Amino acid sequence: MIRTGTYTASSRVALAAFAALCAGGLFCASGAMAKGKPNPGPGVQADPALAYVDRRLRLNVANADGSAQTVLATSALAQDPFWSPVGDGISQPYHIAYGICSLREIDVTVGNNGVATGTNDRPVPLPIATPDNCADFATFSPKGDALIFGDYPLNGNPAAVWWVPLDPVTGDPDASKIPQEIWTEPDTNNVILWARVNPNGTKIAFVRQDNGSPHADSLVVGDIVTDSSGLPTSVTNLQPLLPKTDGWGPRFLEWKPNVSWSPAPGDDVLGFDSAAPDGGSTGGI
Repeated sequence: MIRTGTYTASSRVALAAFAALCAGGLFCASGAMAKGKPNPGPGVQADPALAYVDRRLRLNVANADGSAQTVLATSALAQDPFWSPVGDGISQPYHIAYGICSLREIDVTVGNNGVATGTNDRPVPLPIATPDNCADFATFSPKGDALIFGDYPLNGNPAAVWWVPLDPVTGDPDASKIPQEIWTEPDTNNVILWARVNPNGTKIAFVRQDNGSPHADSLVVGDIVTDSSGLPTSVTNLQPLLPKTDGWGPRFLEWKPNVSWSPAPGDDVLGFDSAAPDGGSTGGI
């Protein structure tokens, strides 16, 4: 079921803090959005809670109320940050993946003064020919043990969805496991964007975008198939949630677990923003 959505209380807090950051002189990069850290577990630092990119394309973090703004990285590639779900910021650092095309990852620790520090800012080795090809809008798996991203068609090769196994503690690629191309785009004109895995790791949603028409997009979801070791190998039962429509582009996909409201109490819900034909945007779930 697809319907217009409203922001949750936690979403409103993140959006309000982000708006305050932008209005406070850190005008936000085009298309940027504050990315909230997953809900912390017992003993895990609640802050920093937001990762975002400012108008100078620097990677920043801040507390949920917009305080303790800290620049972590000044790379020109600092776009589209995403938190790993593991780490406590003290004994085990948080990890943030960021960048378009050439992905990077940075460790984040929090000192006794409550200020975050970024260390070990490094490129992530990828199974595609960067920078000629592009890894777009990467995300961590629900367990923090993989990076998932879509890419562009290149030199006659179609776009694909990739699953790159990680060591969840270090955040680095796991050399003992082979990166998997879990889905190959049949239309060689299409780009794969915003590949996102649901909280229990059984489904994946992504946007198939016509490379020649920025808003001719379709939103699809499918089942993840794994091998005997639990490593994803393919996607089956791919179904369109929204048809391909010129002038309308779903984007910024995000799953929300265990939603309590009707009509789907207890189910995972997929949220997204949409670029409207008139240049505005709307939301849906």
